[in-house]
Order: sequence, then C-alpha cells, then structure tokens
Amino acid sequence: MLPKIAANITYMEQIVIATGRFQTVHLGTVAYLSAAKKLAESDRCRFVVLTGPNDAELPIHGRKDHDSIILRRPLLFRERQVLLSVILGIVPEAILVQDSSPHHGPEGLTRWVERFFDPVVMHFGRQFDIGEKSSSTQVKLAVVIKASDVKTYIEGKDREHYTSYLLRKYPWLRVVDLATSIGLDEQAPVLGASEIPRNKVSRARFLPPVMIAAEAMIDDGMLLMDEKSIWILTSIYRRFGNQCMPTIEVMSYLKNLMA
Repeated sequence: MLPKIAANITYMEQIVIATGRFQTVHLGTVAYLSAAKKLAESDRCRFVVLTGPNDAELPIHGRKDHDSIILRRPLLFRERQVLLSVILGIVPEAILVQDSSPHHGPEGLTRWVERFFDPVVMHFGRQFDIGEKSSSTQVKLAVVIKASDVKTYIEGKDREHYTSYLLRKYPWLRVVDLATSIGLDEQAPVLGASEIPRNKVSRARFLPPVMIAAEAMIDDGMLLMDEKSIWILTSIYRRFGNQCMPTIEVMSYLKNLMA
C-alpha cells in the first residue's frame, strides 16, 4: 500500500500516470519517468506507472517492428517492475501491468483504450473514481509526444497520437506533454528505443547502467525477479546511479557481484 503524501490530501484526490512498454529502459525513458515523478511530487499527488502488455500477450504485443534487432527475450512484467522500481526509487506496488498495446492494430488499440484504467481501479478500488462526472479524482497522463507516435493507428483514419483515442474515451483525462521539460544531453540524447544501436558497446551511451547489467544478466539466462537479481541491480544503481557509464566498467562491477 502506498503511503499518504500529505494529511490534507484525500487518498486518491489526484494521480499522475506514466505509461509505456519499457522493454528497453534507455536514458530517454529515465528522463521521461523522472519528469513524470517530479510532476507528481510538485502537485503533491500519487504517481503510478502502467506498463504493458501483460505476460500472456508478450508473443503478440511484446515487440514493435524495430525490436527485431534486439536478440534478447522480451521482459516479463515483474522484470520491468523490478527495473523501474530500482531506477526510479519507487515502490514496486506503484508499477502496474496493463493489457495490450496501442501499436498492434485496431483490436490491440481498442483493448488498450477500453482497459487503460483497469489496473488502477483494481489496485486502489473504490478510492479511485473514474466516472464521467467525477471531480474528486484529477488524473494527469504524463507523456512525451514523439513524432514517431503520431501516425495512422487505424486504416482510413487520420494520423493521430495514441492519446487522442484515450481523450475521446475519457474526456476528463488531462494529458501533460513533458517534452519541453526534458533536457537533451549531447552524450545521451532522448531517443526512442528504435534509434538505439544494437552493438553493446554503442548501446552503452544510451542506457543507464542498470539496463546494461540487466541485458547481460538476461543473456546469461537469469530472470530479473529473484532476490539475488534484485540485489545485483540495486547494487549497480547504488554504485553508478543513472549516469552514462562505459560498458566495460559496468560489466566489471557486475562480474564481481555475480562471483
């Protein structure tokens, strides 16, 4: 159970939601989620991360077209939950699994929209009101609107961002574009996962150390959800934080932890 933020705020008066697949947690991901977390803190409200698809849907929705260049298996929900919890410094319970994906045709998009708030409602129960006339719960969806996400999601329809479909279903939802609040670093520009190189050495300048270690651990056949894996990833984060680090330095420390 998440703690109360302030005594004068009702349990679910406000909430900030971030959402994504998070199959590759790159430095752009960190910048986005950190900005969303900061928005929640400045507004003194809840912060929840939704990540999909669920494990049963991974064979269908687990990858985008560009993910074919990544040879490792897709991350299970619990693994994404562990990674994001470590990197963001938030409790795992604030990271919830959602169904489907907006990037796999009309059926997947419709399912994603229809069930978008299901994990939040299931987690918080009656204290989260998403009725059409609801005024007690203010819901902000924090996004970074990228050009690659403005496209034709349904054949014959106009090019739109996927949030347009959410707004038609939930007109009371407030979408906050964090693009202008995220600074670009020359060494680690905010990019989509499709723009990250496949070569492990080249990838290092786009990934936080925890993700570099996670990919190596997966290649070694490990699951990122047991106590040892969580301890290793937490130790990596405590040593390097989210700063860009040479692969050789991260891998050397990882080797010592796994010995």
